Amino acid sequence: MTHALDPERLVHAVALAEDLSLRELDRLSGNAESIASRVVAGSSVRIELATARGWAATLGASLDWLSGLGGQQPDAEHVRQAVLESRRRYAAEHPPRGRRGAGKRVLSLLTKNRQNGRSGSGSA
Repeated sequence: MTHALDPERLVHAVALAEDLSLRELDRLSGNAESIASRVVAGSSVRIELATARGWAATLGASLDWLSGLGGQQPDAEHVRQAVLESRRRYAAEHPPRGRRGAGKRVLSLLTKNRQNGRSGSGSA
């Protein structure tokens, strides 16, 4: 099943996160990279429902709002918290290849940033 999304709302929600790239949005949502950038560029208007749901969950936004069908616009703090939780979940589920202990360092950095009131470690 495909779903139409409002590219302007997707861009707005990503901007609310302040430090999230479209590439990282796709990665955190479990999607192939570049899907979000194709939607924003207008080269891909219809996407799989699972893709849209992944973006909505990562951004803390409702699927209805992202689709332009109504729903409440998410506030910046809610989006940043949702992205931070997605980053934590991704770090825990995808241990880094290569350097030993890198995953622990990433989780530690995310915890420190949360304690300092920042939203994350930056975009990938």
